[in-house]
Parts: sequence; structure tokens; C-alpha cells
Amino acid sequence: MAQQVKAYVRDPALKEAIDWLLAFLDRGYISSHPNFSKIMSKDWISFVPGEGPLRGRHLFEHPGVIEFWAEELARRQEGTEMPVTG
Repeated sequence: MAQQVKAYVRDPALKEAIDWLLAFLDRGYISSHPNFSKIMSKDWISFVPGEGPLRGRHLFEHPGVIEFWAEELARRQEGTEMPVTG
């Protein structure tokens, strides 16, 4: 889903943050965190950059992410869901 959000957003800082998130996922940094095994499917996980223009801000609060999810939820309600890849 991160790839779909990245393709949708226009903010370069947000695209860079998504790249970092994808790299951390690919390298197993997140799954090797001591609390990873405690995460349940009902839990929300939020990422907050520690530096740069998005520092201290939850990525899901970014206007580009909010716009993406508003459109994605509308698509899903209409039955024209965007395929999930990556």
C-alpha cells in the first residue's frame, strides 16, 4: 500500500519518508524490533520522522496521505478498489 500512496502524493518530503519506511520494512528493521511480536492485527502503527520537514509529525496526518485515503475509501465503496502491490 505504501507504493500506492507514494505514487499518489506530490510532496517530495513525504515521498522520501515513504522510501525510508519501505527500506526499513525491506531490511527487516521493523520486524526485528523487540515489540514487533506484540503487534496485533487490530493495532495501529504510526511512523514519525525524527528529522527533516516532516519531523515530529505522524505520516498519516499529512494532507497528501489523507487525500489518498479519502479517494481510496471512495473507490472501495464503489467497488473500484486500487490493486495492492508491493
